[in-house]
Amino acid sequence: MKFQIKVSNPGVDIGGLEVQQDHGFHFTINDSQNQPCQVVGVFDGHGQGGEQISRASAQTMSEHITKPGFYDILRESPQQVAETLFSKAQEHAFSIVLERLYKCTYEIVNGRIQMPCGGLLQGGTTATIIFAHQDGTVITLSVGDSDAWLYTPAATKISAEHTPLCEDEYNRISAKHPETKFEYHKYYGMRPLCHGDNIYPHKKGGYYHKNVDGVFATSLMVEYGGVTHSLAMTRSIGDEMFKGHGVISTPSVSVHRVEGPCVIKVATDGYWDNIVTKNQSVKVAAAVKLHGYDASKIMEEWFGEVESESRTNFGGSRDNMWGYVMTLN
Repeated sequence: MKFQIKVSNPGVDIGGLEVQQDHGFHFTINDSQNQPCQVVGVFDGHGQGGEQISRASAQTMSEHITKPGFYDILRESPQQVAETLFSKAQEHAFSIVLERLYKCTYEIVNGRIQMPCGGLLQGGTTATIIFAHQDGTVITLSVGDSDAWLYTPAATKISAEHTPLCEDEYNRISAKHPETKFEYHKYYGMRPLCHGDNIYPHKKGGYYHKNVDGVFATSLMVEYGGVTHSLAMTRSIGDEMFKGHGVISTPSVSVHRVEGPCVIKVATDGYWDNIVTKNQSVKVAAAVKLHGYDASKIMEEWFGEVESESRTNFGGSRDNMWGYVMTLN
């Protein structure tokens, strides 16, 4: 079966912030048989200079993905090719950090920057890349928490879980980096939890919910230069301060083969924080009934709803948003 694939324009909003740190791309590549594959990516920058790292990562990945023969190599060895691709983005992010330090004293030890204060080492980005081929093969590469979902109409999450609440990530990091703490995030002045701030081993619950799905806000906590720093994910590009404490840029990879019409939504967490996940299958089915598999119209409806919800839920502190809708029909 050959699918017709449509991709919406991005739904973008700066939210209540002063800088748009999110970024994305969409383009078409061909396989060796000249068959098309649609590629979309979203990048959620965070921290100091996160907008620079998100855009640099998008640029670096675009340059490699659009090289002749890339898709066929990816199809043959998806994990190996994905790791190479993300390592190139990580190298670019590293070079950006070094440019910041031209007036600073530092050392590079085992590939890690060592300096008294880690302020200039902050900043990074998530990355979720989707390759949708007209034969129905959908390949997803991801680090961080910019989610992607496939609706057939049953909902399947096709990006990975890279947050402190993921027990596999806890086991991976704590085995080699016991100094890295997994804690429920709190703001100054909040009354301490009776069971403490540690997520593990009990997962008894945290201080507040970070989204309308009722997920507690969590953080990785590390010491650098005598100061405690936090990060809301276990994998990312950039975030040099955390790279020596278990945070990696190695992507998770998933491969799915769809047999019938479907919708894919991929977006930064400024979208997903305002979405009740369990309701999405019904909403996507309703959108398809109304608009068919018109990705642009589905996107227009989705963005309008989410942007309005974000104003209600988060007001002036609402997050950046960047997202796409893809349809295969």
